[in-house]
Formats: sequence, structure tokens, C-alpha cells
Amino acid sequence: MERFAEWVKRRGKPAVAVVFILTLIFGYFVPKVGVNSDLISFLPQNDPVVKVYKEIGEKFGGNTLVLVIIESDSIFSYHVLSTIKKLEDAYKEIEGVGFTQSLVSMIDIKKIEDGIEVGNLIEGEIPEDKKELERLKEYVMGREMYRGAIVSEDGRYTAIMIKVLEGYDRMKVGEEIIKTTEKLKGDLRTYYGGLPAVMHFVNKMITGDIKKLMPITIVLVMIVLFLGFHTGAGVFLPLLCVLIATVWSVGLMSITGVDLSLVSNIMPVLLISIGSAYGIHVINRFYEEKDIVKTIKTVGKPVIMAGATTLAGFLSFLTADMRQIREFGLFSGLGVLFALMFSIIIIPTLLGAMHIRKKKEVKHTVAKRFMDSLSLFVVRREKVIIAVAFTLAIASIAGIPRITRAVNLTEYFRPESEVRKANEIVLHKFGGSNPVVVDVKGDIRSPETLIYMFYLEKKLRGLPHAVRSRSIASMLAEVNYNLNGIYAVPETRDRVDNLWFFLEGQDILSMMVDDEEKEATIEVAVGTDNTGEIRKVVAEAEKILRTPPRDIAWEMLEEDAKRCGIEVKKEMLQVEPPPLTGREVKKYLESSEAMIELPPYLKNKVIKLSLRRDFEGIKKLLSGYPPEDVEYLIEDIEVRLEDEERENKIDAMYANITGGRKLSFEDEKRIKGDLYYFTVELPSISSPQVIQTGFPRIQVRLDRKLLKNQIQSLVIALFLVFLMILWQLRSLQGSLFSLIPIVFTILLNFGLMAYLKIPLDNATMMIASLAIGMGIDYAIHFTHRFREEHLRGKSLKESLKRTLETTGVAIMVNAISVTMGFLALLGGSLIPLVRFGMLVSFTMLVSSLSAVMLLPAILLYYKPSYIERR
Repeated sequence: MERFAEWVKRRGKPAVAVVFILTLIFGYFVPKVGVNSDLISFLPQNDPVVKVYKEIGEKFGGNTLVLVIIESDSIFSYHVLSTIKKLEDAYKEIEGVGFTQSLVSMIDIKKIEDGIEVGNLIEGEIPEDKKELERLKEYVMGREMYRGAIVSEDGRYTAIMIKVLEGYDRMKVGEEIIKTTEKLKGDLRTYYGGLPAVMHFVNKMITGDIKKLMPITIVLVMIVLFLGFHTGAGVFLPLLCVLIATVWSVGLMSITGVDLSLVSNIMPVLLISIGSAYGIHVINRFYEEKDIVKTIKTVGKPVIMAGATTLAGFLSFLTADMRQIREFGLFSGLGVLFALMFSIIIIPTLLGAMHIRKKKEVKHTVAKRFMDSLSLFVVRREKVIIAVAFTLAIASIAGIPRITRAVNLTEYFRPESEVRKANEIVLHKFGGSNPVVVDVKGDIRSPETLIYMFYLEKKLRGLPHAVRSRSIASMLAEVNYNLNGIYAVPETRDRVDNLWFFLEGQDILSMMVDDEEKEATIEVAVGTDNTGEIRKVVAEAEKILRTPPRDIAWEMLEEDAKRCGIEVKKEMLQVEPPPLTGREVKKYLESSEAMIELPPYLKNKVIKLSLRRDFEGIKKLLSGYPPEDVEYLIEDIEVRLEDEERENKIDAMYANITGGRKLSFEDEKRIKGDLYYFTVELPSISSPQVIQTGFPRIQVRLDRKLLKNQIQSLVIALFLVFLMILWQLRSLQGSLFSLIPIVFTILLNFGLMAYLKIPLDNATMMIASLAIGMGIDYAIHFTHRFREEHLRGKSLKESLKRTLETTGVAIMVNAISVTMGFLALLGGSLIPLVRFGMLVSFTMLVSSLSAVMLLPAILLYYKPSYIERR
């Protein structure tokens, strides 16, 4: 250190000038630093889960939703509907917006006199007539495909759904949607849901918190510095160094194109809180030595060691496979390094240039008396202290399994915030904005693939918290129901093609099937965003996808019956249907579809002959009509007889299954659709290639990475700090004893999280590693001074008393100053930021108290040999 000290004395002033010039350059870039709150960017972009998620988004018009929710007592009014249309038209003009859907543009499949009609729910102009609007309300609220999807069950809320195209900045698109809504919504009350909208509000809060909390932190640190030094230099110089370090660190982020994230947004407050400690030690020593060289020679190594252990905590994050965690570790570590470097260059140089005289000593009489009492307590109650610490550690270990994990962005907001209110509406009224998505590859038009998709969709509807689903299979089943009265995917390709024809040209088709018809998706809305519940949903979905159907028709029936609270048995399907009445033939002959228009007396004769299957008799009866028309007529009659026979069998099986119980219209439709497959010959169905994707899958991936990175960074930080202490003490025994306070602190941190139900999230996962890096300093300082006093010939008790009177006071002042800085985070808007501030403050106090109480109690009780060695 002597050569470095001499260099600072000779070259300090030019070095300080260079630092100030570079600070101006870095400062220019600070306002340009971006903010990124996208959870998906936490994962490596080559991660298989992320790659599939993005590929599906590119093929199907995006996989990220923005929901604009409108609340009104009169949703079905001209005013509300016309505003919805105006908003939706405006959204389509925003770059990055793909498919949109609302009460105005939602696809509508309805039966008409001669078939079905597929179009928008409201075609053309918005109706103004109250009776027409009332009919629209009754129609919409009476159909399951609209209730809970586009209009809430209570009719008070309606949603406009906007898909953001893959490759566009989700946050910026969300911001434009919100701006457009606020401009055009008039007097309507609106809420915003979906990841892009939440990201917009998170970004606003991050920038707002930095602007608000930085001054508070600076003021709190200034107060502590003034109380410690009672001089302007003592307040100004440590603060100057740490502010320069912060400017350099954030400026480097901006220059290298790294954004502030949900993790690194705490970096400025963190650097100011912990970085000032190095300057405090340098100034304190300079006032004693009154010489630059002597100051750096004596205090340089301890300060560098303290900085190195703190740096170790940050460096442990560089092994994380979550990019934002690595970036936080890198730039925070650089900030600590800068603060350390500036403290041992700038402060001695400026103090020397200012010709500071020896500062009048500030007597810490209150602190000294407190430490004297504390040393007496430790000596008398060493066993009690150890026993209490052991009990707390065991209780904390017992609580660790209770710690939950959270990767839900909306939980960053306070419960009373508009974002949380909007999220509750989105979840409970519309089933959330992040569905489970299953990608299916194969010949999508084939009945084999479509029936399997239909089966899979029914199974997925049984997932925990599942509220609705959508796929091309269920859409075709809906068309089939309106056309033929059967809610099922047809078993032949010709029939599938006939139904598909009605959907061609509809925008929604491109959201479900790719252009080549080789890939399709199933979406299942889940009404929860709780990370633990999402894990269960994703795991159960994966189990369904990996389990091939044994009897596909039976399993579909079982699934739908279970949701109705009905237990089905196979013998219930053994029925004797009633005899044919010819009702379907009669309907056909009386409709415009009949090839020949017959007089009433011939119709009755044809019906009777049809029931006897006497088709030759029909030919003779109608010999006066063109033979080709008669042949077509007979073919149609055969189909109608099969339809009636099938309907009779379905009705008989349905009566057996329900036992006369009245089911809802939708449940009856589904059960009878399932029974249809027991009346036809199904094609051979094999499972196509399927893979689960969607944002819940991303959440689970993040959750697993979070747990892995927590364990990994914790182990690495402990190992690095252990090596540093081993190098300093040259004693394995001493290193292990020195780790006891910090291990105890980590356990109490996790215990507090468990019992206060604080989840492990992107912010709280870093606390244990940071506590190791920052908190170990107290144990190092205590051990160094305690050994020094003992080697001077003092007894263990006398050594403890002297150590606590000197180093002990410094430890507590240092801990309080760091704690005060982090307490500023309690005023933050984002909940993880508040939790981070609270837990770091807690760990700093626990680690400092452990260093001055638990560690000496253990040393007095066990009397380890390393304290005797020089």
C-alpha cells in the first residue's frame, strides 16, 4: 500500500481532475438510460421455452394481450358500444397491434332459417333503437361463448382485447393503447390489464421511485455523517465519492445499452447506502494521522478487504442465468469498486489540499456506556445468548419450507392501486390475460387431429382455475351445432370441410390456425396469477399432454360429466332407442332442401315407406318424377333416417346418464355432443405433436430459475467470503467461527420471510448474498480487534470490553448508517422495493448485533485456539 499511497500523494490532484471530467461524460448519459420491466427478458433468449413462446407469437399474430376494460351500468347502450367501436378502430392504427376483439367485432355464429350465418356480433352501424339493444343484450348474455369472455357475467364490464405482435416493444405498444384510450374514452371508466399495460405502469413507478428516493437516501446519509463527524468535509466527501460512483455505474449502463430493470432499479439507493462506509473509515483515519500516506497505509488494506467482501456478494450474481440478475451484479459491483477507489484517492487528496486540521474528537460517551453494559451482559449471559440464537435459528430453519415464490408483475403494486384493481377484474370477470397455450402440429383439417384437439381442450378445461377455452376444434363444433344440432367435430373430412367453409375469411381463424394448416393452438384461460397455483396448472397441463387417450370418446364424456357433477358408467350407454317416427324425413320433405316438392298425400306415403326402408316402393310411387331427382331424394331420406336414429339413441343415453336431472343448456349441449361419438364410427386417432407454451409456462420457468439462482448465488457468496477470511486470518477454524454471525443472519432473514409471508421474488432473492458481502465486515472487524487486544496480554473479558468500546461502536454506527439508507426504500411505490429495504435493514442490524453479541459469546464459551495465534 505504501507505493500506492505515495502515488496518491504525488498524482492525486491530476487523478481527481480526470475523475471529475469523466464524471461529466458519464453524467451526460445518465438521463438516457432506459427502463425495462419485461419479465420475459429475464430468461435467456435461446431458452427452449422462450424460443417456442416467440415462435408461436410470430405464427399466430402475437401472444401478449392488452385488455381495456370498460365499466358501465349500461354496457348495451349506443353510447358505450359506439365508444368501443371508436376505440377499436383507433387501436388498429397503432403500430404493433395485431388482432383486436370486442363486443362489436366478436365473431358470431348463429342459426338462420336456411342454415347458419357467421359474421361480427354487430354488423354495420351500432343500433340506436332501445328494443334492438335489449335483444342484443339478451342474445349475448344467453351465450356461454360471450359471457365471461367479452362481457362479465353480471353485465357491468366489457373487454376490448388487443394482441401485440411479436417483435414489437410490448411496453411501448401498451403505452400507446393507454394514451389512445384516455384520449377517446370520454366519461367512461376504464381499467387496463395484460403484461404490456402493467409494464407501462411499472416503468413509470421505477423512474418515479428513483427520483423520489434518491434525495431521501442522500439526506438520511448526510444526517448520519454529520452526527459522526460534525464537519462539512465529513459529510460532503464520502457523499461526493459515492455519488460519482453511482454516476459512473449508471452512465456505463446507458453507454453499453443496458436498461434499468426490476432488479437494478434499486442500484442508486443501494450504492449510496453502502458506498459511503469506505469514505467514513478513510476520513476517520485521516483525522488521526493528518497525512495522506499514513492514512492510506493504515486504513487502505481494511477498507479494500471490506470492499472485496461486499464485491463478492455482487459477483456471486454473475453466475446467474437470468440476464438482469447478472447485469445488476456487474454494475452494482462496479459501483462498489468505484466507491472504494474514489474513497482512497479523492478523499485523502482533497483533505490534504484543504489543509484540514486535526478534528476535535467527538466523545461517544453514550455509545461507550452502552457497549460497556453490553460487554458485561455478554460475559454474564454467554450461554443464554447462544441458546436464544440457536432457538431462533431452529425456528427459522423450520419456517424455510413455508417461503413462497412470486414472479407475478401485478404483485409489485399495492393492493389499493388501480393496477391491482384492474387485475382483480381481469382475473375474476374475464379469466385473466395470460392463457395456457398448447401448440398442435399435424394435418389440422383432418378429423383425426381435430377430434384429438377437441378431446385435449375438454381435458384442459378441467385444469385448476380454468374458466374457458378456445380452439379451431371447438369453433367448428359450434358451427356444427348451429348447422346440425350436434356440438361435436365431425368424423369425416367432407363434413369438416363443409364446416370450415363458414369460418374462412374470419380474422379469428388466423389466431388459431397457421396459413399452411399444419399448426394450431388451444388456449385455456386460467383465473389466477398466483405463482404457486400457476405451477400446479402448468404441471397438470403437462401431465395431460403426456398421457395419450385410451378411449377418446369415453374420456371426453367422463370429463364433461364430471364438471356437471355426474358419475357415468359404461353400462349407462347400453340403451334400446325408441322406434323411428319419421320426424326428420317429414322435416326434410317440408323444407326447401327437398329435391322434389310433393303433395301432402304423397309425403305421408313416402314417410311410411321410409320407415319400412322400402326404397323400391318409393321409386315406384314417384315414377312420374325424374329418376335422378328421385335417387337424390332417397339418398337424403336415408341420411335423415340415420339422423333420427342417432338422435333417439343420444336422447336415450342422455336420459340414462342424467337420471331425469335438468342440466343447463350449455351442459346439455356438451354432453349430447360427447354421446354423438358413441353413435358413429370414429377414425383411428393418434396423438399429434403437442407442446405447452404461453406466459404461465414462462412464469414457471422464471420461478425455477429464481430458486436455482438463489441457491447458487448464496453458495458462491459464502464460498468467496470464506476464502477471503481464510486468506486474512490464515486459520480454517477462525474462518468458520467468523461465518457464524452471517449464517445466523441469513437464517433469520429467511425465517422472517417465512413467518411474515414475504415471497422470494426478483428483489428478495438477492438479499442473502448481499447480506453475506456487506454483513461479514462486522465479524471481520470484531475478530481482528478482539485478537489484537488479546495478543496484547489482556484476558478474554478485558479484550471483549475494549473491542466493544472501540470497534464495537464503529460497527454499530456503520450498521445504522447503512440501515438508514435502506430504510428510505420503505417510501417506494413498488412492493418488492419496500420489502427489499425492510429486509436489508433487518439483516444489517442482525449481522451487526450478531458480531458484537453472538460471536463474542461463542468465543468466550468455546475459547478457540485461533485467537491465541499471531
